[in-house]
Amino acid sequence: SKDARDSIDALKALLADPNRDVVLGAVKALGAVRARTALPELVKLLARDSAELKAAVQAAIDRIGE
Repeated sequence: SKDARDSIDALKALLADPNRDVVLGAVKALGAVRARTALPELVKLLARDSAELKAAVQAAIDRIGE
């Protein structure tokens, strides 16, 4: 639905937020809704330094792939 796409687009935009907690929340939400369209952005986040963020991103990717 258009609303779902808009929500996913809003969450994807939050992946660029300077606040790590905002990014973590967006990553978890994208995983929860299994947002396949977010996979390219999520994969890019694996290059970040934060072990916590990388673990959350990997969990989200795994969940989307289920």
